[in-house]
Amino acid sequence: MNIGLVLLVRDLRKLERAYDKLAKGIPDPPLAELTADRALDRVINLLGDAELAARMDALIIDARNAFEANAERNTEEDKRRRTVSLEAEVLRGYGLGLDDIVELYAVFQEVKHEKGKFVSNTQELCECLRSLHEKYKAEVKASRDNPRKQKKRRKRKVLQGVTAATLGTIVIVADSHFPPLFVFSYSLGGGALFQAFTDLLGDPTE
Repeated sequence: MNIGLVLLVRDLRKLERAYDKLAKGIPDPPLAELTADRALDRVINLLGDAELAARMDALIIDARNAFEANAERNTEEDKRRRTVSLEAEVLRGYGLGLDDIVELYAVFQEVKHEKGKFVSNTQELCECLRSLHEKYKAEVKASRDNPRKQKKRRKRKVLQGVTAATLGTIVIVADSHFPPLFVFSYSLGGGALFQAFTDLLGDPTE
């Protein structure tokens, strides 16, 4: 696998952990925010690699063309199960399990009619991650003024959103070295990103 891809997936997992620590203010809120900012910057810088971006953009174009051709529409149940199992096998090395894939697939089923609004290139992916990051920081800060129960509920909701977006990005990135699975991976990852963005910021096309 391309070393840049390995580093990117690693830093996405670090970003995911940084978001969890930011929600808890560990070791303290300012340092937790700085750590999350730096983690995102590393991800954005790696996504900006010309070779990696070109490969991912080409795969995303192919996946979106497959959407247009309704390639995913009438997939048989047994074939779908095999694809989910294969996806879980490929992603196991990145710390993702079958439950994660099944959950992402359930999200995709809810938003698949909006698939034309999924991120269409790495630049949009970076912009989406940056927007969610800033929204997350703002929500975490705002939640500190809420009553304890309401604070926990608010933090949990926004953390779930950015975690799903990070997980979706990992799926897209990790499977960019395995083109036969990429349409399915893009369905999962693009759906997770779209749902997270819509939940926290509204329709990305408006």
